[in-house]
Amino acid sequence: MATIYLLAALMLMAVPENCTVAGFITACYFTSWSAQTTNTQVRLTVEDTDPDLCTHLIYAFAKLDVQAKTIAAIDPAKDYSLYEKFNNLKSKNSNLKTLLSVGGEGSANGFSQLSASSSFQQFAQNTITFLRKHGFDGLDVDWEYPTAETKQKFTDFLKILRQEFTKEATNGEPLLLTTAVAAGEDKIKAGYDIKAVSANVDFIFVMTYDFSGSWSTVTGFNSPLYARNDTRFSKIYNVQYALNVWINGGADRSKVIMGMTGAGASFTLRNISDHDVGSPVIRGGGHIGPLYKQAGRLIYPEICLSLKTGWTRVWDEEQLVPYAYSGDQWVGYDDRQSFDFKVQYVIDEHLGGVMFWELSYDDAKNYCKKGPFPLLNLVKQTFANHHKETNHTSGRAGPTNDGVTFTGTTSILVLTVCGIRVYT
Repeated sequence: MATIYLLAALMLMAVPENCTVAGFITACYFTSWSAQTTNTQVRLTVEDTDPDLCTHLIYAFAKLDVQAKTIAAIDPAKDYSLYEKFNNLKSKNSNLKTLLSVGGEGSANGFSQLSASSSFQQFAQNTITFLRKHGFDGLDVDWEYPTAETKQKFTDFLKILRQEFTKEATNGEPLLLTTAVAAGEDKIKAGYDIKAVSANVDFIFVMTYDFSGSWSTVTGFNSPLYARNDTRFSKIYNVQYALNVWINGGADRSKVIMGMTGAGASFTLRNISDHDVGSPVIRGGGHIGPLYKQAGRLIYPEICLSLKTGWTRVWDEEQLVPYAYSGDQWVGYDDRQSFDFKVQYVIDEHLGGVMFWELSYDDAKNYCKKGPFPLLNLVKQTFANHHKETNHTSGRAGPTNDGVTFTGTTSILVLTVCGIRVYT
């Protein structure tokens, strides 16, 4: 056994820096509009994207072409060029996986039309051709949202995609299939056959954010980790509760991915002297920020700039997220401290990893003076610092040291290094 563990140690030393860290994934959305915006303060090009930061990069979005039964670029003249640059990032990180996301906000009607045409198999085959042609490693289905009427169609859609992806597999490696799903319990129970979804996808990206926003009547957090003991707040609108709805419903927890974001929910207070969590607000959100310039939403670098101009930051111990205020403005958001708690939650609960919406919401241009992408670098470092053994004899299971998984028995040790299984 000493020889085996010496071999294991030597292999650990040889693990490449850009290996998938500790068995967890970090899936990050790259949006075409952030690359094309005329607002240079928040523009994020492919060239600005660090290929070693995330294990999976997801290009948002492609559209459904119901008539042609395929996915299609929203703007071929621009998207095709971006596809090429985006997938060329893999030349800098051979372990990086790229996916194309189809759908997005308001996509339910298109998916419903496709469902009515009973063309899922043809759609799947055409989509495979499109993904292979443009160099993607998989498809992310962002159907927002299936309902009770389309619940079975959504299940059938994923099942046929999985079957066709498996059938087509190139060199034994099929295209990846992921789905971005609702975090609200009512939407989850109405629109998803949880066990069937879990059985047919590689990862389930739970969009655990936007729990408060411009529609709210009191201040609240965009993505609180835990519930609040306050009758003004529902117990279901928090990260823990949403993830547990999926897990308790039968989802494989290793496929359940916690959604995270660099955007905060901002508000205009009714009374500047009343600035606690749950304080009354004027509906419509807070003022536009200096960079992103959207009412009701401040992104992380805007919040950093605000804190430098005298905003007061307060840490909320109950929900493990911060808020900040100045005058009649208030924002509930995430920062490196709250991200650290969330990533540790993923580790402790043996989830599959994290998903980040979206790259331009992190601080790529270093306004916060903590280096580019401080939030995602925190995620990467926290996973990298995690060490956990898998011991099948004792029934314990989980990811381990820096991309290496150990499976122990009395006579054989199996190591998985960056997805490669080695038997000793």
